[in-house]
Amino acid sequence: MCNESNPARAALLIDGDNISATHAAQLLAAAPDAAVARVYADPTHQKGWATQSAFELRGVEQGKNAADILLVIEAMELALAGGVTRMTIASSDADFRSLALRLRAMGCIVTGCGTLGTPESFRKACTRFVYLVDLGPVVPTEAPPPGSNEFNALLGLLIREAGPDGMRLSDLGTYMLRHHAVTKSMLPQGGWHLYLEAQGGLFSINNADGPARVATSS
Repeated sequence: MCNESNPARAALLIDGDNISATHAAQLLAAAPDAAVARVYADPTHQKGWATQSAFELRGVEQGKNAADILLVIEAMELALAGGVTRMTIASSDADFRSLALRLRAMGCIVTGCGTLGTPESFRKACTRFVYLVDLGPVVPTEAPPPGSNEFNALLGLLIREAGPDGMRLSDLGTYMLRHHAVTKSMLPQGGWHLYLEAQGGLFSINNADGPARVATSS
């Protein structure tokens, strides 16, 4: 089980070969009290992490899965001897599914962070999953009219792919603005919260734990 001899600590471990440094601020927000924040990456392909002073860059020699292996080893060390009981693993790689399940079996709370394409197997293996909004250059594509079945189907797909807990309402608005140029003023109700509530039970909103999250009702 996770080491309980020390005060509970949190750790943020990032697959730097898989997750870009453009997500640095979002990851810090997902694990605001992390006593350990490390990035595991090949130094020649570290996606901008070397300039992020808030993170310790754990450079590894080139080799297949070298960064992944080191992340797994150090995650287990932190759980067994480092007093860490809350682990945030940032990756869009299904290979970390087994690590998440093992840590949870040891009593750790595991938060996964990844992009929209993160495999379901990793998302479901985590206690909770946080969707990372793509902050890179995007050319918006036209969305169906708000209120239409097609528009709600697009929202439902996006929300379901974010994980079993849905996604933050603010992330939904950001994604729709950047990827489809949909603003709040374009919605009949003038805002995402009211719009989603008015869709005949298609969506559910949870305000209980921190920022509002939206999930599909089915």
